Parts: sequence; C-alpha cells; structure tokens
Amino acid sequence: EGAEGMPSEVYSSFGLEGSEEGGSLEPWHSRWMGRIFVYNIGGCVVYIGPHWYCSLIMLIFILGVGYFHISTLAPDDTNDIIGGVVVTFLSTWTFLKCALGNPGVLLKSPPEALEAGQECAVDDAAPLASGDTAGRQRSHRFRHRGGGRRCEACNLVQPRECVHCNYCEVCVEGHDHHCPWMGKCVGKQNLCAFYSFLVVSFSSLGYIFFIALFTAVPLSGLDSNYRKIPISPTPELPPPPASFAGHS
Repeated sequence: EGAEGMPSEVYSSFGLEGSEEGGSLEPWHSRWMGRIFVYNIGGCVVYIGPHWYCSLIMLIFILGVGYFHISTLAPDDTNDIIGGVVVTFLSTWTFLKCALGNPGVLLKSPPEALEAGQECAVDDAAPLASGDTAGRQRSHRFRHRGGGRRCEACNLVQPRECVHCNYCEVCVEGHDHHCPWMGKCVGKQNLCAFYSFLVVSFSSLGYIFFIALFTAVPLSGLDSNYRKIPISPTPELPPPPASFAGHS
C-alpha cells in the first residue's frame, strides 16, 4: 500500500509504436489518448493533437514559401531550385516529425505488470519480451510512497517533470509547453524534433531571404512572372510645329 492507502502501481512512459516501444496498437488501428488521436499506419504510429488545424496551416505555409521561392525567385537557376527543394524538404520533414510524434504521453502499464509493494525503479533498457531483440522499451516505475504527484484526471502517479495538459487531456513526461502549431504538447520524446525544426526552418528562411535579397530585381523590371525584362528608354518627343511655336 502506498501513501493514503493507495496501492503501489507501475506506470510506463513508452508509446504505442509496436515492437519498437512496447505498445499494443495493431497496424491500421487507432485509439484516443485523451484528445490525441493515435493511428498506426502500417507500423508507423502518428499522434495527431487537438490543434491539428494549426499544424495544417503551418504545413501549408512551409510548402507555400518553398513553392514561391522555386517558382518565382529562382525559376531559371538550377542551383537555386535545388537549394529551394532541399530546404523545403528539410523544413517539412522536421515539422512532421515533431507534429506527428509522441510527445511522451504517460501510459498505465497492463494489469499483469502491477506488483504490490514494488519499490521505485527505473529500467531504461529492458527487453520487450523473452527472446525479443527487435526493440527495447523505456519504462519508468514509480510508487506513490516514493514521491511523485497523483493526477486525478488520468488516475496515475506522475514522475518528475511530468505535467497534465488540459488541452491534450493527458500527462506528458518531460513537458516543455503546449504548442498549437505542433497540434499538441512538446515533451520529452519530441523536444529534440521541435528544436531541430526551429533550427532548420529559421535557416531555410534565412537562405530564402538571402537569395531574394541578392538575386531579385527592382519591381519596375519584373513582368507578371517576376522575370527580368528589358526596359526601353523613353523616346524623345519631336519639337513642336513652327506654327504652334509662333502662337506662343
């Protein structure tokens, strides 16, 4: 028995990625974790948060900026086109990796894993099952007696740096903040992807700004496709007729 008469329980922070992280979600199946929709797409598990529409807006913005750069600022320069494709791809990849990744949702272990009176333990490299070498699970076991806060909403004991998000309605391990542009929380398991996206996206914007600044021409020399066109000099006006000059 833990503090306040509550039984000791084991909780795990691994997600639902099948053999890689000890989950139980079968391919092409889905479930809800609070307000986070989890779907296993043929072995690739995606986590779609409640602010998915903000993520969609961000994705459209990233692709739109990349398309504008490739089609208007660098339509005839092969190197600029390749550069635009690369930075757009990297920005999109790092964004999706964070927006669709598991932020570190804390899950309750299966009933058979619960052991009454178990001491607080941490196992960061335990095998998934006997003879299973396909992946490793990262599990954290906590007793209420050994510290930690009890989340009444999720009915579990939180480890350190775990916060319950009222938007996602789940407990997130290593909670950093809730980011609407990522659709959900940024936590222990997608924090690295979040910072990678920031570095790549700002570097990409800097690259595009550099190309636009040093290769774009004044608007007066652009046609509808933003391509340089020659500007003919203003023709000289002929002198006025002599009769008109005499009246003046």
